Amino acid sequence: MAKSTPSRQHRHPTRITAVYAGFNAVRAVEIEINGETTRILKRGTAPLSADVWDSMPDTREALSLAIKSALSAGGITSSRVVTALPRRLVTLKFAHLPHAEPEMIRGMVQFEAQQYIPFPLEEVVLGYQILPDDSEDLTTVLIAAARRTLVEGVLSAFDKAGLEVTLLSVSSMALVQLAPPGALSLALLEVEPGEMDLAVVSDGKLQFARAVALPEIPEGQPHDQALAAEVARSLSAYQYEYRTRTVSAIRMAGVNPVSSDVEQGLQQLLELPVSALNGQLFPGADTQARAFATPIGIALESLLPDGINLIPETRAEKREAIRRKANMSALSVLVAALVFFSIGFINSQLRANKVEHAKAVRWNNSLSAAQSRIKVTREESDQTQKLWQTISGGSVKSVQAVDILKELSDSIPTKSGIYMTQMVVEHAGAITMHGNTLTETAATDLVTALQKNKLFYDVRLGYLGDITGDKEDRIAPISSAAPRRKGIGLPAPVGDISEPRPDTNMSFVITCRVRTAEALVDSGKANPTAQEVRK
Repeated sequence: MAKSTPSRQHRHPTRITAVYAGFNAVRAVEIEINGETTRILKRGTAPLSADVWDSMPDTREALSLAIKSALSAGGITSSRVVTALPRRLVTLKFAHLPHAEPEMIRGMVQFEAQQYIPFPLEEVVLGYQILPDDSEDLTTVLIAAARRTLVEGVLSAFDKAGLEVTLLSVSSMALVQLAPPGALSLALLEVEPGEMDLAVVSDGKLQFARAVALPEIPEGQPHDQALAAEVARSLSAYQYEYRTRTVSAIRMAGVNPVSSDVEQGLQQLLELPVSALNGQLFPGADTQARAFATPIGIALESLLPDGINLIPETRAEKREAIRRKANMSALSVLVAALVFFSIGFINSQLRANKVEHAKAVRWNNSLSAAQSRIKVTREESDQTQKLWQTISGGSVKSVQAVDILKELSDSIPTKSGIYMTQMVVEHAGAITMHGNTLTETAATDLVTALQKNKLFYDVRLGYLGDITGDKEDRIAPISSAAPRRKGIGLPAPVGDISEPRPDTNMSFVITCRVRTAEALVDSGKANPTAQEVRK
């Protein structure tokens, strides 16, 4: 069963392309709807053999060619169209069903259709439209049925023309859209050579529809008599179904020769008001516009939310599946492209990272080598600095130990009886002297003499005392093997006495410092002698 056309909202100008294949021609039209204004933009026509409909679907190639020709003639380039089947190829029946939910009505329509359709339901495509009427206890449903082979053939012809069909209706339903609002029992008649299509409309709803092939009229006989006879039969059938409703007027459309003479002839024969279809889309000056009445009606019908649509659900589902497959294919291509470019980008990044890594390794190696050189230089600097501190702090850097001994010896008063037993020179220039003397005055004289010598400063008499006890208790002179404190040990006795004499009475300890650093500054020489320091 076919689906109903979905509702369409038009807040902006909307263009719709409709194509209708009639008895002997294909007509295409493009209209624009902008609010309350509707106008024809383009239209085109192409001839079609009447045999096409008798041999469908074998003749779909010819139909496809005629469709493309009609669009080309009108300069129409749209790829989405709406169309309709001729009324004479479709079964239309009204059914009165109980009020029910849409899904239940769907099932009832299939059951009801078996009574009217002379073919198995598997061989037809069903469509229906609910025509509500509050004055009745039942729901009126218009059922439309067409052979599946016919529907598939027509849709295949549009497929070959490269067109997507969104609506497949019935020509009579298209004529309903051309009726003026509020018209009651108005007959709309479209005539073209060899065929007529009549629909009776009341208050915007189809009440009756009939289409027939017109017989060939011999030359010399009026065409309006054959047309009037078929119209009279159609109106009689309508009157038979609706005994209390009479057709009020007839509005005609179609191609020439539907002229004023034909209209007058029908009016005299049928005794009904007959006039040409008019309105916004059919201005009086544009007589050719009436030839496109059915495709214009199809375009207007596509705006209905619940019109008849004979496109099979299976085809719609198949098209949707194809669309999804195409979308998935496009998505797959997009993903593949993204993956390709991502891989290329990643590879370029990896190459760039590899180059950067190589540079970083080189810089790191250079940095490591520089750090190693800095470390070695720093260690050498530390060693040099320590050596400098050691050298600069030692008393023997600028003044030799021999000079110190000489200055010390020169400072000992003559015949003082002083015996030097030990002298220690430390790195910082401090000197500690041990010795013996006969009297206290000799020790103090030595201190005074040292204080006067410019080589020495901070001269102090640290200890002075009597020597008591045996010879073993006296302070022995320092030999070369005697232990020394930090600094330079000077074991040799100072003065003119090499061994302590037993008749000495006093022992002393004198401390002083050597002016080594000051002598360097005062003299301005790298290695001043003791005499230079004294000066």
